[in-house]
Amino acid sequence: TSTLTLTRHALAIRKSQAALGGLTYGTQGLTWDKVDESLVSFVRPARLGGKAIRSVMNMGKHSVKLDFEGEVLLVSKPNGFDDGLLDPDTTVWLTA
Repeated sequence: TSTLTLTRHALAIRKSQAALGGLTYGTQGLTWDKVDESLVSFVRPARLGGKAIRSVMNMGKHSVKLDFEGEVLLVSKPNGFDDGLLDPDTTVWLTA
């Protein structure tokens, strides 16, 4: 649950997911999602045979129900994303 553990986990995911690593010159840009005003959400496109990755950040004061489906790759806070509810000050990475 430490910042170091979270960072190591994020780096391992970045290394394993083509959409998150390497040079992106000549690839499609981010796709921004239309979401609740307290959220920031975008999709990194699939590339090199990998999956697209969605990052959703709740910058509000209340939990928000997400309508996105996908495999959960990373949650920035333990138990911060449960039953589709994203807690305040929490980020989740999902396959898109």
